[in-house]
Amino acid sequence: MNRWLLVQGGTVLGTLRWTHSDFPFDYCRFEPAPAFSAVEPLFAASLQALKADDGSQFEQAYERIEALGLALVSPDGAERIDAFLLNIDGEQAWFRS
Repeated sequence: MNRWLLVQGGTVLGTLRWTHSDFPFDYCRFEPAPAFSAVEPLFAASLQALKADDGSQFEQAYERIEALGLALVSPDGAERIDAFLLNIDGEQAWFRS
């Protein structure tokens, strides 16, 4: 899949355009939608913990993201991933499912 939509319910939070894979992650260019601003602080907190190599803090931060019920959905709606780990750093994103 070359493109995924990051969604919460029926709201599109952004688009991930696949650039390359480096097992176990797929790397993408992230294009936020206006609705992403509501969840951006949660991704910023998890990224900060990841960069600080603080596993406990990262787990706590990512649990808040998981509680949002996000999904990655193909643009045509034919494919959906509900369980994944997604990191976003500006225009770069990487995930594994």
